[in-house]
Amino acid sequence: MARQLDLDPEILNSLTTYIADELVNHHAERSKLEDRWIREQNDFWAEPQEGPPEMPVGGLASIIVPLTAIAVEAVHARDMGQLFGLKELVTVDVADQFQDTKQGLERFFNHEFLNNLEFRKQVESPLLQMTKHGTGIMTVGYREVKTQYVLTADGEEIKVPVYRQKGTVIDGIDVTEFFMPFYAQEISNSPWVGHRIKISEFTLKQMVAASQLAPDAYSKLSGYYIGVTSDDSPEANIQDLTNTTPIYPSEIELVRILLDFDVDGNGEESSIEVYFHENSRQILSVTYSEDRDYEKGVYFPMEYRWYGYGIAKQNNQFQEEVTAQHRQRLDNATIANMAMFKVKKDASWI
Repeated sequence: MARQLDLDPEILNSLTTYIADELVNHHAERSKLEDRWIREQNDFWAEPQEGPPEMPVGGLASIIVPLTAIAVEAVHARDMGQLFGLKELVTVDVADQFQDTKQGLERFFNHEFLNNLEFRKQVESPLLQMTKHGTGIMTVGYREVKTQYVLTADGEEIKVPVYRQKGTVIDGIDVTEFFMPFYAQEISNSPWVGHRIKISEFTLKQMVAASQLAPDAYSKLSGYYIGVTSDDSPEANIQDLTNTTPIYPSEIELVRILLDFDVDGNGEESSIEVYFHENSRQILSVTYSEDRDYEKGVYFPMEYRWYGYGIAKQNNQFQEEVTAQHRQRLDNATIANMAMFKVKKDASWI
């Protein structure tokens, strides 16, 4: 793991102020985009309102035709079939004199991608978000998850370090948790880029043990565990739609930021990775970074914007139209079946 940098207090304060200000500005500029994502999620789930519509006549239809969900699921199934329909995901090009190693290398890389890295599992959610919302994000990195097992030998307890995970990892990033300023076009030339992570107290301890965070990160964050998720966030909306809202989550929200900054005070900027806690405005880790390890894909691009748009945006008005027409047909049939005749008790039938 990269070593933790011990920054000069003045440089640390300057870096903290810069990151905090940039995040505040980005949260403000992305509010309308988050509202669009929430509307698209609502269209995808197509949940009708609870109870009858507020109309003078009862019994009217409230059904929503899930046009967006049907289209997204069909396209996503086709994409996954095209990607993983064949057993071999990776092919290797080798020089003529090494042709005898080609088959073995292909077997190794396919096993590594499909089994050890769980590539299909990790890529499915970003691909689904790209189809639905228009943008998918992934990251590639290195991770160590270390613990200790206690063994007894000759009456003595021996602690043996064990790695639950050690090596290359591929992770999908929720696009609603991905941060990049709107004035940037590409990840590689953006002033900064990052994403929000929510971790438990247990995961925080693991990150400190693996040197992903500074040794004092755990003590700095005592008392900052959140009990609820913001009601207006895209994540809170999807939790509500899927009936998976935690009763009392104990989590810490951190932001991982990749940027270039003069951490040595010599006037030259270096590529660094920072873990930042917004609520307390504290930097929990500063290490050198080799590259921007995020990868972005768009379903249909928008001119001069880093994000794209997907089927949910394309289908928005059509879903409303089809739903309105379907409700009208049902309501017409309901009203036609409600015909009644009123007759006086002493009226003559002759």
